[in-house]
Amino acid sequence: MPKDNATLHRSGLRLSLSVATAVLLTTLVFVVTKQQREQSSQAILMNQLSALLPKNAYDNNPAIDSILLNKPVSAGIRVNRAYLYKTASTVHGAVLHVTTSQGYSGDIELLVALSQSLHLHGVALIAHTETPGLGDKIEQGRSDWLKQLNDLQTASMPPSSWSVKRDGGDFDQITGATITPRAVINAVSDTISWYSRNFKSLQ
Repeated sequence: MPKDNATLHRSGLRLSLSVATAVLLTTLVFVVTKQQREQSSQAILMNQLSALLPKNAYDNNPAIDSILLNKPVSAGIRVNRAYLYKTASTVHGAVLHVTTSQGYSGDIELLVALSQSLHLHGVALIAHTETPGLGDKIEQGRSDWLKQLNDLQTASMPPSSWSVKRDGGDFDQITGATITPRAVINAVSDTISWYSRNFKSLQ
């Protein structure tokens, strides 16, 4: 092989090796960072679920032990996923990831924690686009509004109670932002009704 051709051949091999190494390193970095992101997301989710559930109510990992649903609950409301909480493999309830499109500015995403007997442990807000200074007061860090949904025995509550006080119900509204709390209360109420009819299918 002529000297020039041999030199070109070696250069080509070095270039190919460099490219292959770069691709391998890029792939490894992507895989590792993806795993880190997934682990971080799982940890955040588990913290959210743990904040809603009684401490001794489960011995599994609800963040992993879940069922993808994507089921319509009612007009503009759907249940996306059920995070099951169990002891000794027995399902005692679920935290439901719910989306309602009835908000003032768009979708509102909630976690609704319910026992088998329809005890509402609590509700957490996980995403929204409501008006700053008004509708965003449903956020846990901005007001205690969501706390009125903690620890409710919903099986004994009449349907008429599931609305804001302005509409004749039991729940406080937010001054200047009635649509947003109304959307949340409707979503929780309709989710409870759906859950009561479908709990057995989650076991």
